[in-house]
This record gives sequence, C-alpha cells and structure tokens, in this order.
Amino acid sequence: MDIDALIRELGKTPSETARATGLSRMTVQRVRDGASSPGIATLREFALAAGYDISVSLVPTSDPLAALAARALLDPAFRAHLPAAPDVAVGSVSLADSAHATDSRSADTATLLLAHPEVRAWIARFDRWNAHTPDEILAVAGRASAPQHRAGARYFRPRPGFTHERFLKLLGLAASSGHGDYALSGVPVADLYLGGHTLGPTVLWTTDAEGVAARIGETLHEDAHFQPAGVIIAPTPPDYLIDSVSAELPGLRIVSPIQAALDLHGLGFTERAALITEGW
Repeated sequence: MDIDALIRELGKTPSETARATGLSRMTVQRVRDGASSPGIATLREFALAAGYDISVSLVPTSDPLAALAARALLDPAFRAHLPAAPDVAVGSVSLADSAHATDSRSADTATLLLAHPEVRAWIARFDRWNAHTPDEILAVAGRASAPQHRAGARYFRPRPGFTHERFLKLLGLAASSGHGDYALSGVPVADLYLGGHTLGPTVLWTTDAEGVAARIGETLHEDAHFQPAGVIIAPTPPDYLIDSVSAELPGLRIVSPIQAALDLHGLGFTERAALITEGW
C-alpha cells in the first residue's frame, strides 16, 4: 500500500489527519500533495492511524534501471545521447564492430531513459562507488539487477534427459507462444556466444512472465527458490530486449552481448562475463 492509498483509507481532512497522526497540518498537506516524501517515522504515524504498522527488511536488489543505466553509458547508440553531466568516466566501449549491431530503437530509448531520475541516480552511484571502467560498471550494474532476485521471478528445475538444445527450444517455444516479447540469457546463452557447455542457470526475460511460467509449468517442475542450474522466468521492461538477436538455434531470441554480460555478473559468473566483454 502506498502513501496515497494510506491517506485515502484514513478518509480524513488534513486537519483531522494531522490530529490523528500527531503531525503538523503543513506536513500532512505536503505529503498529500506529493511535495514531500515522508521518512519512516512520519510514514509510521500515518500507518498507525489507519490501523497498520510498517515492516522494513533488507533484500537483495534487482533493479532493472541499474542495468539500463549501464547500457545507456556503454552502448554506443545509447551513449550518443548522454548529457554532459553527471561527469562519469565511462571508458571507450564499442559494440559497433560487434556482429550484433544495435537496434534502431536504442537511440529513442536512451533519450527516454536518461530523462528518468532513477537512471541518473544509478549513473551517479556508479561514480560514487568508483565504477568508472566498462568492466567495473557492468559488474556493479549486473549485481544490482540480478535476475534471480527480480520481483515476480519464477523458478523451475531443468528436466533430466533433455539435451542443451532441446531445453532451450522448449523455453523459446513457451515464450514465443504468448503475447509478450522475450529473450533468453544466462549461462547457456554465454555458451552460445563463447562456445563450450557450462553448468549454470538459464534466464528467460519476458514481458509476460506469468503467461510464460504457466506454459513452462506444463513441462518443468516449479520450485519455490532459485536453483543454481535451473530456469529463471523473470519479468522485464521491454528495454531489456533491445538489440536481442536470433540465435543459431532456429526460432530463439537471445539477449545482446552487453545484457548477457550484465546477467552473468548478477548470477555470479564473472569470468564468463569477462570473456564476453574481452576486447571491447
């Protein structure tokens, strides 16, 4: 429940709310108008007056805007639209020479992203946390946007006896059968880029996580928790899927190399991430 819903539930005038919460009428009015963001103590008074209390807990972060901020800094189509401030040294990463060219939507998306205050806040955090080189920015942003911690993520066990190829095709079919967009990521996608066969989680980013999870659940067993070699069905904003490419396996979409590197950092496969970005 957000503060607006809490105030509506109180159903009182500003004067009555001030009396019930013990706050000044000016404070109540500023919170109601959105001119002030209440601190925990102030918010608790609103909650108590409405018959609630507040529980605060620390959870692993998975903020998609952290990854999008990194892409805005490091993807050339995004970076062309960066303003002069904040002053963050981003090095010189070039994906232009990659076989996976940037999508024409990237420039428009960058303009919208950089107007978002929280994207700017993440860029400032990279600077404060001494993440200046491309590898440092990718590592920090990847850990801050880890797919296994994404709100609404669903977890599934791999099916014994399935080949690597058959498993990916199953996921791609389930994702493409619905109405949302999708792209595969995780360790198997790193293997498609780099070669080899590494045991690790598969990520399926999708704009229709519930629908895809329902279809996957017809074949795979769902788990309550993340499995290190399992499948993560993770909800995503469409911007994650920009520059996704067709895989060598027919009908599959995989994330761009830069998004793959971010996800590998989030999953803890930093060495595989470094191999993807080597030479950028």
